[in-house]
Amino acid sequence: MDKFIGMITERFEDAINESLKRALAPVAPYLRKLTLGMAVMVLAVPMLNFALICVGGAVFAGFSGHADLVAPALWTALVFGVLALLAITIGSSLVRRPR
Repeated sequence: MDKFIGMITERFEDAINESLKRALAPVAPYLRKLTLGMAVMVLAVPMLNFALICVGGAVFAGFSGHADLVAPALWTALVFGVLALLAITIGSSLVRRPR
């Protein structure tokens, strides 16, 4: 009885896998580019967070009397903000243009 149930289960799994392959074949390039584009855009989130932390640190340093720390914090925030915007631009272009 176990062999019979195993054979039925295997046939159902094969049928489901084949039907999924046929259903997803036309959209596979879109899914691949969507996941790559989303991965690139997800990398932008920590960069933007770090840029905001640097801006907050610059404001805090400015109010606490450490003016020598304001310029490096703002430059760091600018660099990470530009990198995050670049990552968002690249990621969105990958999502829009599948091959």
